[in-house]
Amino acid sequence: MVEGQPKLPDVAEVLRSYLGNGISVYHAHTHFDRDALVRAFEKYRLSPISTTWLDSTSVVRKTWKDLAERGYGLKDVCIKIGYEFKHHDALEDAKAAGHVLLAAMRESQLDLEAWINRVNPPINPLGGKSASNLLEAIEKNKHTTLARFVYALGIHNVGEATAKNLARHFGKLERLIQADEAALQQVPEVGPIVAQSLRAFFAEPHNLEVVDALRRRGVEWDEYTGVSDQVLPLSGNTFVLTGILATMSRDEAKAKLEALGAKVAGSVSKKTDCVVAGAEAGSKLEKAQALNVLVWDEAALLALLANNGEGFPT
Repeated sequence: MVEGQPKLPDVAEVLRSYLGNGISVYHAHTHFDRDALVRAFEKYRLSPISTTWLDSTSVVRKTWKDLAERGYGLKDVCIKIGYEFKHHDALEDAKAAGHVLLAAMRESQLDLEAWINRVNPPINPLGGKSASNLLEAIEKNKHTTLARFVYALGIHNVGEATAKNLARHFGKLERLIQADEAALQQVPEVGPIVAQSLRAFFAEPHNLEVVDALRRRGVEWDEYTGVSDQVLPLSGNTFVLTGILATMSRDEAKAKLEALGAKVAGSVSKKTDCVVAGAEAGSKLEKAQALNVLVWDEAALLALLANNGEGFPT
């Protein structure tokens, strides 16, 4: 525990929204992070995250048998595929494991479903999920957001906030891929270095092949016209989502609100303009009521989205 930093119960809901019912890729030599997360949830008596863990080492062993003498450590494998990263940095290690899996898919010309069947089953899928469960998880998570898809590509210098800005600005992946450095630098917080990283990534044919392969497999997201620098209906308003929504996931609701200019925060404060409370809403709803913050149900949110954000009380 780090003094002054949030405890696991404060961020568990955010972690669950990213990992829940999905696939989490790790490398055998970085399993410490995986195990630490699982044990931490147990310590705080939180319900476990329902994710399936896929060990990229199992894929590497079947793809590059020439690495047997050197070993299958993450650093050695990344040297093999020409991917540079800062080792022993948790986020960098996580991205590297994902790149290893993508590189193996390119090398073998097999998609993720084929690899799952080839590994049979994935090594140590905590919770005992079988390959068929994993494929079912893939189907459930094919609908994502453009921001999350761009972030998941692991483009150098493109973090989560930058990915959101890019998605909001361009609206469509094709527009982002085709944008030159000058156009990219029109996006908030994108300078020359980030613009160069983006152009270098999309200039590589094999990266575009992976994107195309994912889309052919059914990965999709809602696209928009793109907002450039225009003022959006919900600009300046902060929303908080809590509880279970019946018609969409919180991630989808968040993406729709952000596309209309809203900021979606993870906690309630006096600066919060609206809390959208679904079923089984807990402490966030209680805090909103204590602070006299506007509370909406899902029906009110759907009405606002249907009206493209117009009419929100100021």
